[in-house]
Amino acid sequence: MQDMHIYRNVNLDAEDLSSDEDVLCEAKLKMFKPWAIAMCILATMIFYGFTSFFSWLYRFSWGSIFLNLNVCFIFFLIYVGCFLWLFAALFIYLKRRALKKRTYSYQKFKYLDGFVRIVIDILAILMIGMLFVLKMNNLSSLLSFLGYFILITLFATIINTKIPLIKNPIKKKIAVIVSVAVFVGVYFLYNEIDFSKLDKQEITITLPKNKRIDENNSNLLVDTTTFIQKIGKDKDDGEAIYSFEGYYQCLNTFVSKNIFKELVLERERQTRMPSDKEIDQIVEEKGSWRSDEIGYNTYQNVLKKFKKRKSMYFDRVVEIDHYQLGIKGKKVLVVYDEDIDDFYHHYINFIQK
Repeated sequence: MQDMHIYRNVNLDAEDLSSDEDVLCEAKLKMFKPWAIAMCILATMIFYGFTSFFSWLYRFSWGSIFLNLNVCFIFFLIYVGCFLWLFAALFIYLKRRALKKRTYSYQKFKYLDGFVRIVIDILAILMIGMLFVLKMNNLSSLLSFLGYFILITLFATIINTKIPLIKNPIKKKIAVIVSVAVFVGVYFLYNEIDFSKLDKQEITITLPKNKRIDENNSNLLVDTTTFIQKIGKDKDDGEAIYSFEGYYQCLNTFVSKNIFKELVLERERQTRMPSDKEIDQIVEEKGSWRSDEIGYNTYQNVLKKFKKRKSMYFDRVVEIDHYQLGIKGKKVLVVYDEDIDDFYHHYINFIQK
């Protein structure tokens, strides 16, 4: 018995002692399966393919990002997922390679593990920051999300780390029942809290009878109210055609200038869009057609191309067909078949942000 040595470690997750390096490496290789690399790469291709399929619908300029923050946030989450899947594939490959060459060691890879944790923390902070920008004016949903996330995280931590330490089976069952009961009770109590009073109140705009509110959207950068009016019918299918108008109250002039520029460029681009008959002819000749084949003009060229008019309320007004687009400081207004000054004076001027 004099050659017997007994070791102990207070860390329950510590690696088992092994004197045979080959056995240890083979055991670890089973933790990092080759198919896991393939699955990570496949998941990356699927996610990236999804974004590529829809990305042509949106233009990645400052103005477009400000106008489509929700979509950009979703794209950001998908790109983060793609990055993490690729990183996981590389991580598994490097560990398998080290194990096969018998160069694997905890000290060698602890820096890589630490780097992975830092990257994940940075990405998590960025996602929380973007969520804050999107929902700051809608604190009820933000607080609800954070509250439920904290509750579920605490419950999962207790179930996975604390309860397994209880040795007595009866006490363990009681602990599980009590944990579930407390979680359900706190969940329903939190659900009863009304955070809606903290939300920013939506602005009500009184419109002419021929126009109606289409959508109200608010985030930390811009409050958007879009409104429409029926301007005709499609000659082919008889469906109603609506105008696209809106009032944008921005956080600062940088946001408002970029939104105004984007709206001007998009409106000019719409004037060059082919009709349904022309699209059918293009499809017959080429086999397909996509709207992104009609590119964007430069902002300066558009200003030279279309009429600019003087205004009592706006610093700059651009007329593009039946539309008038104006910007004044942090405010942007787009109207159809209206005098922009008259519309602003009668329906917008008295609204206090």
